[in-house]
Amino acid sequence: MKDRFIDIVIFLSMDWKSCGRYSIGNFGDAPFIRKLSKLPGIRILCVNQPFTPVETTLGKRSKAKNWMKGDRLERLDDTLYLYTPFAFVHEMLAIYSPLLQKMNAAVLSRQIRRRLSTLGLVSPVRLSWIYHPLQHGYLGAAGEGLKIYKCWDLYRARCHSEKLARAIARSEEKIISECDAILTPCMNLYKELSIVKGNTFFTPAGVDCNEPGRESRSVREETDKLRRPIIGFAGIISKRVDMSLIRFLAESHPQWSVVMVGKIHADRELLGSTDYRVCQGLRNVHFLGFKEFDVLPLYIENFDVCLLPHSDIDVMRYSHPYKTLQYLAAGKPVVSTDFPDARYYREVIRVARGHREFAAMVEESLRDDRGADVAKRIAFAKGNTWEKRAEETYDIILNLIHAKGAGYGEKAVCGTRGGKRFSSSASRV
Repeated sequence: MKDRFIDIVIFLSMDWKSCGRYSIGNFGDAPFIRKLSKLPGIRILCVNQPFTPVETTLGKRSKAKNWMKGDRLERLDDTLYLYTPFAFVHEMLAIYSPLLQKMNAAVLSRQIRRRLSTLGLVSPVRLSWIYHPLQHGYLGAAGEGLKIYKCWDLYRARCHSEKLARAIARSEEKIISECDAILTPCMNLYKELSIVKGNTFFTPAGVDCNEPGRESRSVREETDKLRRPIIGFAGIISKRVDMSLIRFLAESHPQWSVVMVGKIHADRELLGSTDYRVCQGLRNVHFLGFKEFDVLPLYIENFDVCLLPHSDIDVMRYSHPYKTLQYLAAGKPVVSTDFPDARYYREVIRVARGHREFAAMVEESLRDDRGADVAKRIAFAKGNTWEKRAEETYDIILNLIHAKGAGYGEKAVCGTRGGKRFSSSASRV
């Protein structure tokens, strides 16, 4: 029976319950992981960011308290587990010291292999999965035969320290050479990584189309008092949001309510900007703060037009706007600034160059939103569900297993569903 499964160890780049001001919400890829775990023969052990004596105790007291009490393993679903191990130091610090990396890897390997054994996840077909270059030292910790790197961003470009950027770049080179496949939701990253790695796949964002937000009186109370039309943004408010554009929309169209739903990032470039400070004082700009993921659809349903007001900065060249599909699943018109991954949605959103064109496209969206357009947007979202992303990734994994040849997973019944092999639908565009 043991070789009828594919056991996957996923090293999360943040805690499973980690989003938002009060640690409410889920790791960004949680919906995808849940769908993947339900496919034939798949069993998953998600590894939380480890408990470390200094960083966790000082920065995440509730997590430290739970770990000390012995709350280290949670069964999330029939074939999905969440485990919080121990490490000597956070991976951000370990990257500077080969000795600390080896110590972390050794203690993690021992814990993870023991946990896999006690859970019965002992299939000869075992795969490890990392999300960040800092996790390079975790490769091999599970005794896996296959390795996957899901690259969300160009991490070295986001570093404020040159030393850290160089360390991340070195880790990226090692990961690219060691991993069997790289997945990325960003078109520019796909283009760059596919030059140096053959098994690179473009796997864009997904969405849950059939899971409406829960009823909430507080949502109705907040949105019903706002003047229509409501021009809304949902997401983290950081330097990636063009506050000069938000200011322009609000000042040039005082009859609009410009609504910003999301946590305000403690970002000097954002908080110190004149545009942000002015927006805080405008009567028709409303910052509603962080909201739990399960009520976000209720806010989006109350938007008349949804915004992707991203700044023209280098980091946006390597960013995929996950929130777009949430907008489209609600059937809402979307207006975006022009950045590379906005083009993935070009059939169903409007992309503007410049503030005036952006405002004109918002006006057009308010004036010309037809039933056929709404249906087209919803259909696009339904073609990009987390189920579809999971099935595409499942196929990639099966192909990797079969590429290993005889002796590695040849008996795994998870290579078929309903007696038929999958054909790959993940993009190598």
